[in-house]
Amino acid sequence: MTDPLDILFEDLLDHLDENLPSACWPLCQQESRLENALLASLTPEQVELLEAYQAAAWRHTKQEERFLFRSGFRLARELSLLPGGLLRL
Repeated sequence: MTDPLDILFEDLLDHLDENLPSACWPLCQQESRLENALLASLTPEQVELLEAYQAAAWRHTKQEERFLFRSGFRLARELSLLPGGLLRL
């Protein structure tokens, strides 16, 4: 059985582009332009190495994001259990 928080996290990732603030788009476009320029300057072997690096970096980033996502829910739960309920869920 899949953890409900994992399901929420995966759904968030699936729809991330739809929910990003508009301020993120110029940064995404700049990153894309820079990546394309870098790829154009690399040999096929270097491209393969870069792609392996990017895949590893994405796995690492996803683990960090999953941790932060779960930590946020854990904190909200703890706040809701405090006397006086600082946060009502």
